[in-house]
Amino acid sequence: MISTPKTLPARASVDDARAVMADDHVHMVLLTHGDKLCGTLVRTDLPPAGSGHEPALRWAVLPGRTVPPEAPAALVQARLIRHKMRRLAVIDADHTLLGLVCLKRSRSGFCSDAGVAARASATAAHTMMEIHMNDTSLTALAEEHLATAHEHSAGRSAHTVYGGQGRALRQTLIALVAGRRLGEHESPGEATLQVLRGSVRLHAGEDTWDGSAGDHLVIPPARHDLEALEDAVVLLTVALHGVPGN
Repeated sequence: MISTPKTLPARASVDDARAVMADDHVHMVLLTHGDKLCGTLVRTDLPPAGSGHEPALRWAVLPGRTVPPEAPAALVQARLIRHKMRRLAVIDADHTLLGLVCLKRSRSGFCSDAGVAARASATAAHTMMEIHMNDTSLTALAEEHLATAHEHSAGRSAHTVYGGQGRALRQTLIALVAGRRLGEHESPGEATLQVLRGSVRLHAGEDTWDGSAGDHLVIPPARHDLEALEDAVVLLTVALHGVPGN
């Protein structure tokens, strides 16, 4: 069982759920309020494009997606295989979320916290070798994507510098034209923002933080928005905690 699965708050939008499911290793999104499970989402639950700002909870499902902690492992495994599923949320009688049952791709057993940590460590070591072999010029990327942002009606452009499927870290370069905003969205979890060029303002409720080239900001654990006070480029770094393994 994964004891600290990735969750989204119950107020999360459809776009928030889609962003999490961009990682192929995420088979189920858990929507929670405090420590209570409110609903689950798999890819087939999501509505058609155009509903991105609507509450994800509207399409969430609980029946058939949970299991009690005392359920025998063999029966849980058989149930998952029979219904062609890979994930079940573990909850108690009060709907308190206790973890996530994760069936391995081989169907031969379950993922564990130790296994996830070991895979993350191995992936990090492998990708560090890739970094040394494929150095990236952030200055060149910043110039390229700022030019692209000026050409697009949305006034922004983004590029994944590092990370992706199965990795424990994701870094994204984001270019914004002066006066443009990303729009309010959920916190991705533990994340930081490094300003590479220009200046930005991070909004979270009534709080704001300004950053200029060279500044390093911590993303607050709440809904927030990013505004470009002038043409700006930032590097967003997100720790992908609780990513289930194969």
